[in-house]
Amino acid sequence: MQSCHLGVLKTRLRALRISTSCIYNFSFVSKSICELLVDDSYKDDLIAKIDQFTFRHLPNYDPAVPQDPNVTEKVRARLKEAFTNRLRMTASTATRPVVQQVFIDMMTDASIPVPKDMPDNTTVVDVPIPAENTTDEEMTLAHRDQAAVAVEGDANDSNASAPPTTVRNK
Repeated sequence: MQSCHLGVLKTRLRALRISTSCIYNFSFVSKSICELLVDDSYKDDLIAKIDQFTFRHLPNYDPAVPQDPNVTEKVRARLKEAFTNRLRMTASTATRPVVQQVFIDMMTDASIPVPKDMPDNTTVVDVPIPAENTTDEEMTLAHRDQAAVAVEGDANDSNASAPPTTVRNK
């Protein structure tokens, strides 16, 4: 799967009848490998759908390990740095608690120090609802919160509490 904008990727996946609302995070870890953080209840269905197309499920793929065993130490260091930066960035910008926790766990598993000042972007901001005689524009502003940035669906959906599974495909 070639790297592309998130909207294009979601459109393509939906065309293949893949439920993007069950995919909590999309990460292109290389030019042709996309890592998907998937709700555990959808994992088997997703893998079955992936197998129907030209994608490959890579259950043991590790983006921290170079695919070419003959790369120089300098390249290994750059790959490790890129991996570390991706985990930190995703953990610090995730708006779903489950996504943030998975990436913090990945950092811990890879012996990457978790920053003590990690922001909590997973809380919903309480905004007072205006009186009924307000304009549509005022009403739109009243319903904004941080969780609106989450990948399709809402953190309160019934499937949001299920443990996620990382599925990688190529």
